[in-house]
Amino acid sequence: MNRAGESENTGFMVAGDRGFRPVRDPAGGDYNRFVIAADYASGKNAIGATGVGLYFYFTKDIALLTGPVWFNEGSLNGKWKCTVQLDINLPAFSR
Repeated sequence: MNRAGESENTGFMVAGDRGFRPVRDPAGGDYNRFVIAADYASGKNAIGATGVGLYFYFTKDIALLTGPVWFNEGSLNGKWKCTVQLDINLPAFSR
């Protein structure tokens, strides 16, 4: 829903990232220590926004992301926010 209460259920999302400063973990796997990421979600609704961030990978499976987010519909979320998130990839459970 947009701020006028009308349904806004169409749109698209596009995203990309670029890693740099490759490193090798103790098991021999390669990953990038830093990754620049950006995404855009269209629509004047609660999730329509543009975000840009920088990931710092502590290990291959643990990273911290931070950066600004600008919303398409400022009356719902405000003009912009800063995000900080911790990403942890857990191994798949197997029997």
